[in-house]
Amino acid sequence: MTTLKKDYEPLKDLPVVCAENAQKEKELLKTEHLRIAVGTWNVAGRIPPKNLDLSDWLETNGPVDIYVIGFQEIVPLNVGNVCGVDDVQPAMIWQGLIRETINRLDYDFDQSLMDKDMDLIQPPVDLENYSDQFLEDEAPQRPLLPSAGNVSCRFSDPCKKQTCYVRAVSKQMVGVHISVWVRKNMCRFIHNLSVSCVGVGLMGCLGNKGSVTVSMRLHETSFCFICAHLTSGGKQEDEKRRNWDAMEVLNRTHFPSSKNGTRDSSRSIWGHDRIIWLGDLNYRLNLLDDEIRLLVAKEDWTGLIKKDQLRKQSKKGRIFEGWQEGTITFPPTYKYEFESNEYAGENLKHGEKQRSPAWCDRVIWHGKGLKLLEYKRGDKILILTDHICKKEAKFAYVKRLFLDRRAGDNERVWNQGICTDHIRR
Repeated sequence: MTTLKKDYEPLKDLPVVCAENAQKEKELLKTEHLRIAVGTWNVAGRIPPKNLDLSDWLETNGPVDIYVIGFQEIVPLNVGNVCGVDDVQPAMIWQGLIRETINRLDYDFDQSLMDKDMDLIQPPVDLENYSDQFLEDEAPQRPLLPSAGNVSCRFSDPCKKQTCYVRAVSKQMVGVHISVWVRKNMCRFIHNLSVSCVGVGLMGCLGNKGSVTVSMRLHETSFCFICAHLTSGGKQEDEKRRNWDAMEVLNRTHFPSSKNGTRDSSRSIWGHDRIIWLGDLNYRLNLLDDEIRLLVAKEDWTGLIKKDQLRKQSKKGRIFEGWQEGTITFPPTYKYEFESNEYAGENLKHGEKQRSPAWCDRVIWHGKGLKLLEYKRGDKILILTDHICKKEAKFAYVKRLFLDRRAGDNERVWNQGICTDHIRR
């Protein structure tokens, strides 16, 4: 049996130890800026032509460090695709177009904030609470069920001289697909890549609806990217089902945090520093069809957003409480006639189902350390699908560990018991 000396008081000494470690972390950790571009598009199972130009969707005002691209209905949601093996051919075509586009964009990487050493360390900032943004209360943490898979940190594209971006990870579950592309000189700083798939479709578990989520760490900051496709429909029970879908994604998404990958060692969405949710969330507008179309014609986005189900559900605290979204200053992204810039239902034929315009396609985020730069839709890509693609660019504050290059520094630092968990939050 081990006995403690009387002069050793662990609880009393703990604050002193933590304070010392926090000071050491402050000396070693530095805040850098990261620019992330996020895009989402429901492509309605359409295979793109080889000459499709995605630059209007993927181009941003300035260089980008990470692209996060999400698709919904990347394959048709028929019985064969829902119950069978994933058809990866359409995804390969889309990824080829993405690779070609982002490596063709003429960015001046000398202006990238990720490459610059900041003389003044800027702490993470709170996003402003605009009237049309989500509430900033912390979302509750809940015990989660695992549905995870490990992803090796092996980049699929060779880092050639002419290649600016490489694919870090991609994953498909039926029609939901996500891929993360990073600048090739950042590959060595990305660790702990893993994915988690959650099906919430037929019988509450099939993958015709659900999410594919990527977890990764860049330097000392963890990121979580959730690509989701929730239940469609304009009825009241459909709205409630969407809330249930989202809660299931939050409750069942899990990532292994150790090599054995057991449930006890797994990590939830809430265990990340920066969380971004993108996809076809399918929330509609609580107005009559004629009223919606009148406000769209007037470009009264403020009047429309007041009736947006997602905003209303968040403010009531039913789902997505504490999440934020940029100011919406563009027309609804759903539902268009195929290969047209006209909304479906303008001239409704007998037997056709009425589908009113809505902002079904969204990008939202949770947590501090993220600042929105732009929130737009890709107006020039009007072929193929009944949804307009959505894009968003934002700054993320990243903690980076700097060590002297002298021999033994790494061992000395970690032997002193420095833990970066609490400083990253």
